[in-house]
Amino acid sequence: MPSLILLGVLFCIFSLSRYVKYRNGCRAVAGLPIMTVPCAPFSLLGCLLPTSRFNPGMCWQWDWRQWVYQRYGSETIAVVPFLYGRPIIYTSSLETGRAVLDTKNAFRKDEDATSAVLQYGHNIFTSNGDEWKRHKRILGPSFTTETFNMVWEETASLYYEMCSAEGWDTMDFSLIILARCAFNVPLGWVEQKPIAGETPFGEVILHVMDTCIARLIIPRWMYWLPIPALQRMEQAHKTLSDTMHKLIREQAEVCDLEKSGSGTERRDVMSLMVRARAQEGKLTMSDDELVGNTFFLLFAGHETMAHIWNSTLGFLGLYEEIQEEMFNEVQSIAPDDTPITFAMASQLDKLTACFIETGRLFSPGFVLVRDSTDYVLLPHVYCSGVTSHVGIVPNMRVAVDIVGLHHNPRHFPDPEAYRPERWYGVPEANVSLFSVGPRACTGRRFALTEACCFLAHLLRDWKVEIIARQGETKAQWRARVMRAHTTMTLGVGDVPVRLVRRREL
Repeated sequence: MPSLILLGVLFCIFSLSRYVKYRNGCRAVAGLPIMTVPCAPFSLLGCLLPTSRFNPGMCWQWDWRQWVYQRYGSETIAVVPFLYGRPIIYTSSLETGRAVLDTKNAFRKDEDATSAVLQYGHNIFTSNGDEWKRHKRILGPSFTTETFNMVWEETASLYYEMCSAEGWDTMDFSLIILARCAFNVPLGWVEQKPIAGETPFGEVILHVMDTCIARLIIPRWMYWLPIPALQRMEQAHKTLSDTMHKLIREQAEVCDLEKSGSGTERRDVMSLMVRARAQEGKLTMSDDELVGNTFFLLFAGHETMAHIWNSTLGFLGLYEEIQEEMFNEVQSIAPDDTPITFAMASQLDKLTACFIETGRLFSPGFVLVRDSTDYVLLPHVYCSGVTSHVGIVPNMRVAVDIVGLHHNPRHFPDPEAYRPERWYGVPEANVSLFSVGPRACTGRRFALTEACCFLAHLLRDWKVEIIARQGETKAQWRARVMRAHTTMTLGVGDVPVRLVRRREL
């Protein structure tokens, strides 16, 4: 009996503490509609529990994209947990998002929101204020017209390597382009150069990308246990770190030779970063920061490109009239065997728009998180169109919901429709796929160049067709196949399409 009384008292104390926590959370987001949840979506428990009517989980932004903001009558809502986690404000409004991302010093990135890409060192994505400016000053000059021309040449070269082999995989393609253009590692489509024992560079990177989240969660002491999977994981991460440090040392030696006039100038991103670092004096980057930026390039560029390519091929196979329009655009500037060059890229607006529209529907970077550092007023747009302002208290987490923004009917009418023409003539700086404001993705031109080159070559030589089940309509195929999955990035799974040759290579 006494034990039951004790349990009852403990339960009452716990319940009261949760009630107080919830009320404090509601007061902190006063003025916004509130979604009450047991656990914050960004918390470990909130991520582990599946998306359901009781718990948002990791996939709520995608699964609920068509109705969640309309249900609350606002393009900005507050998610307040009563069991575990901190309140978070989510916005699908471009105006509110710009205010959060553009406001100097009022918002910052916290390390717990960027821990996945902090594993190898601080970088341009995780930094704030003057530190971010320093990273930007060194990383920015690494993305030049010469670099983009090299990206085009390497993408075209790899495309023809791929055509002469079997086993096409967009994951492999994006990885090899990154290795060649970002790190000057000459991977081939068929044979990859081992970098540690018998482990090819590509396999090491893929293993690191696949285990990135697990390595954050698993306690360090567990790696001492005789568990082969954990030992392979730790070895892959160590190999990648050692290799990147080795590449940086080699690039530094090459830069020294260039200064003496006896070396050949390289155009890959890492070489340009090392060269820019040497000119910064006391404000230069450390080796760990260079490795951190290198890892971020891998992280941001690899799965992002592959996911959007997969989805783009799915949409082009689904909408044959759009595919023919893209084919005709390529043919009009480079018919038959005419080489498709980087100089032609500016004439392939429609093809680039296909890639961007796919990225709108399946945004790999599906949320941008900031923490307020001071009291600030943000625009507050209701679904009715009425606009006001809402006050944000210090230390409040605000998440720009990129999925919600890209499916906001006020910004994108008929948001579920695949319409590349939305992006015809839109300046690159206004493409929200790569974020907005001064911290928009530094590598966006790298990505668009690679995508445009690959799609131009592919569509000129091949016709894309979907592989549907017996009796399955196009609408049913899209509902079954074109569904997003959320991990560190958002993207579709396998997209069953066939390629039918248009002409002999």
